[in-house]
Amino acid sequence: MISLDEHVRTVGFSDENSFEDEPSSKPDRHDHRNTLIVSGQILMLVLLILPSCFAYINSENHRLLEFAGVLCLGVVVVCLSTYSLASGGADNLFDSLFPFILGAISLIGACYWSMVSIVSGYFSLVEQWRVARQWVAMVAVLLVILVVCTFACQMLRLHRTHVVRSLARSIFNGLNCIAVAGWNFMPTLAAEYAVGLSNGVFSQVGRKLVIMAVAAVAIMAGLCCSSWLWWSDRLGVSTSSPDNSWIAVMLTPIMLSGALVVLVYVGTHRLI
Repeated sequence: MISLDEHVRTVGFSDENSFEDEPSSKPDRHDHRNTLIVSGQILMLVLLILPSCFAYINSENHRLLEFAGVLCLGVVVVCLSTYSLASGGADNLFDSLFPFILGAISLIGACYWSMVSIVSGYFSLVEQWRVARQWVAMVAVLLVILVVCTFACQMLRLHRTHVVRSLARSIFNGLNCIAVAGWNFMPTLAAEYAVGLSNGVFSQVGRKLVIMAVAAVAIMAGLCCSSWLWWSDRLGVSTSSPDNSWIAVMLTPIMLSGALVVLVYVGTHRLI
């Protein structure tokens, strides 16, 4: 008869320390990048919203409105460039470059005519509304181009594996890059709110504007919370994404909120 100790040594276990060297499969939920994601989102929102608050306080000062627009433009350019470099998981050059090109076109459409009106001295809320309508129409065309070109690229692949996942990822990246340009209308939205709330918060228009603002903030907060959960779910999971993919996760809710800004702007303009 073989004793229990001899059997344990035969199988390969030593003593009470036999399981100490085995790596834990439990994901690390306390990764320091969680803090970086939250801090980065707060910083970006402050940089995008704070200049617009000054535009809200003095909506009749077009110089202040122009300055706020330039600041938002700078932050948007940083977001678009950083996201395009950090959006991990791109399989080829098309997946990395094509969303950035669409985002650059969207950004040019959002700010070009505004810059022209600033330089020529004809900057006004009416002019900004015209630019916003043209930008919305252009975004619709860009979204069609995004879907068609992305689908065609997937069909032309020699090894069509994980088609649905690659298609969804490419469209999602393109949507983020296109939508971020909507933040350029944030100062104009603040000025429109100042006009709409001039009769008081408890007026009929004022109540609707407050409800829209609360709903927009709730949606934006929900997107940010979702990004924290997305990153927490990725911890401890083996993926092919680079280490800087947390930057793309951090910027995703901020960039998507650009479309939300335009939706609120359109609703505000219709009300007042």
